[in-house]
Amino acid sequence: MPEPVSDHVSVEKLAKLFSLPSWDELEERNHDYVWEAADAARTNALESGYTEAEAEKLAQQAEEEAAAELFRSWHDGVMAVAERYFGEHDLELKPLGKHRTPQEYKVVPETTWNEAAKHVVETINGVGQFEYSSVREFLDSGPYTPRQAVLAHLGWISRWPEVYASKGDPRRIFEGYFR
Repeated sequence: MPEPVSDHVSVEKLAKLFSLPSWDELEERNHDYVWEAADAARTNALESGYTEAEAEKLAQQAEEEAAAELFRSWHDGVMAVAERYFGEHDLELKPLGKHRTPQEYKVVPETTWNEAAKHVVETINGVGQFEYSSVREFLDSGPYTPRQAVLAHLGWISRWPEVYASKGDPRRIFEGYFR
């Protein structure tokens, strides 16, 4: 009997699935960018006649804004990749919570779990490591329900560009959010 599967996925897990940088990695690589934003704000404030305390407050604000902008870009880039490739497999990512940048999503089919399973099978077969002659054979391999089969094989979604090379590289889509 297959292991229980979850239909919840975090943005961090999506980044890992598509071999994109984690938030921690991106934040570390952009430490200078955030620091420079704060330093420029402090310098401009002092040159404009603000007190040291006021300049420090403006620097802290600029640092928070730069970090928030960087985080939104990371989040939006990861989600653009995930939504594109999950969409190609008849799947949607529904945000959990009402935040501008939710950290958790629920995986749901656009039409049916069976249709999503069909798309996952096409990707698996296209990569060529395994071959399923039908969705039924795929489901019997567990045995799985269509929902279980799709959720247990989400890792194959990241391999979709190997099958359809002209459809876009995850890294290129992600990096488009940092221009």
